[in-house]
Amino acid sequence: MNSDDKQPPLTDSIERRGMKMNIGREDLVKIREGKVRQIVGEVIPPIQKDGNTFTFVVLPVKVDQNLKLQQMGRGIVLCQNEAQARETAKNLNDEILRQQPEPAAPCDVLESVEIIRGHEIVVDIIPLPSLPQAAGQSGSVEEIPPDREFLDIGHAHWKQPDGTVNAGLTTIREHTSFVESYRLCKYHQPYPSDGKLWPYGVERIRNAENGTEIEVEYGNRWLFATEIEAHQNFEERKTGIHKEREKLLNRPQKTQQELLEDRQLEQIQAYIDRAGDQQTKAAHQRQKQVILDARRDRENELGQARCVRERSEAETAHAREILFAELFPDLHKVKAQRERSPPADLHQWKEKMRRALKIDCRRLKIPSPFNEFIVTDELVHRLNAARKAKSPARAEDIEVVLNWVAKGYANMKQSEVAKRVSPQPVDPKNFGKRLTRKFRLRSKLKGRPETQVGQ
Repeated sequence: MNSDDKQPPLTDSIERRGMKMNIGREDLVKIREGKVRQIVGEVIPPIQKDGNTFTFVVLPVKVDQNLKLQQMGRGIVLCQNEAQARETAKNLNDEILRQQPEPAAPCDVLESVEIIRGHEIVVDIIPLPSLPQAAGQSGSVEEIPPDREFLDIGHAHWKQPDGTVNAGLTTIREHTSFVESYRLCKYHQPYPSDGKLWPYGVERIRNAENGTEIEVEYGNRWLFATEIEAHQNFEERKTGIHKEREKLLNRPQKTQQELLEDRQLEQIQAYIDRAGDQQTKAAHQRQKQVILDARRDRENELGQARCVRERSEAETAHAREILFAELFPDLHKVKAQRERSPPADLHQWKEKMRRALKIDCRRLKIPSPFNEFIVTDELVHRLNAARKAKSPARAEDIEVVLNWVAKGYANMKQSEVAKRVSPQPVDPKNFGKRLTRKFRLRSKLKGRPETQVGQ
């Protein structure tokens, strides 16, 4: 499989070839309704590219009101066989649909139950690992986006699929509070799906905290022919809300061993309750105590490991704070002033943050998210000084601080860490000093106690 989103010659070659597609009227209707966005076509003759033969393509399409098929854009995926193409089209369609809400349907809500409340923010991110490679090149004036309103500027870190950690400076643009709920519905007009009409449904909805802007996420509407069926499904989902909420809040779930022990304890307790003599009860009670003692010992071990992990997390969190302050010193200074003395004028404080971040970005040789200012002599002077200054972004510092625990740097000798953190040669001695003195990170192999935050 191969993807070619920005190669006009390849697209032109497809347009010059024949294309065989098995699409019926029902398929065209699904495309028009938005249920299908990517389709499979057989290319005649096949495409030869990079030594491979591609006989099928997956391409984005739309259908107008007259059921006429049209290609959308130039993004295509090349596939070597039909099975690969159909699987690719299905995955792409599912991903597109998951990102879009299902159409709202007017209904009478027969019953509803809340699942969880939460907050959602929209942010722009400047990722830290990209800073050392910044070349200081900026686009033309026409390419500079206009400034947009923001709520705050901060920083965030997150774990990536491979287990490593990334981080970035975040500009918070929007914030909304939401409520997720299940509701049992009787539609004003039967809901059409898969060629049938359904009068009842159960929906998982998300709406603003004030009850407006109701949204049904893709795949979260279940349709039924009778109210009895719909009500039964609603009750099943309501019963599972506790477990669902625990999972959404990322709370620890019971392991298979714990679930097995729970069943064993229930059985033993039932034997104790039915036992007719004290000797039998005592035997069952001893068996129950063995399970409880083993569970207590295991929980103590997990608790100790959790304490060690929390100390390591506190240590790396403190190191991240130091790293952000070094990379964005002007912004850090403004935010520190705000913490010491909260501003009376919010607009004035936000303007100070905009100017500070502009200067920090100039020093880092990267574009700033803010570009529209009332120019003053002071701002011009500071921007010129920042332009001439050396960027404070060091690839080795960013890598080791973000992945001190995730990649096991805490358990390596400093000389070994210095070899791994950067493609460029790093002086182990100076690097080790920066780790311990600036970021307060100490290798566990040197026999030193773990550094506590603030020491």
